[in-house]
Amino acid sequence: MKITKSQLRRIIREEKARLTEQAAAGAYNDVKDTMLQLLDKELTRLGHDRTDAEVAEDVASALEDIASEVRRQADAPARGWEEPRR
Repeated sequence: MKITKSQLRRIIREEKARLTEQAAAGAYNDVKDTMLQLLDKELTRLGHDRTDAEVAEDVASALEDIASEVRRQADAPARGWEEPRR
């Protein structure tokens, strides 16, 4: 069975998209697991209980703020941010 160039391009494009998706999911899981471990360790060290509702709300708010900052920093170059000229 012969495969045309356009079929081959489509197959490559689909495989690349699938691999990119898997890589992104892997990074998510790696970061999530690591951050939960660090969070538990740090809260224990500081004497806080993550299952306490008030502590959980404070942690969630702090993580939302961190997520916003990470997104802001990652988007900066995409929005045309440039170093000031000297």
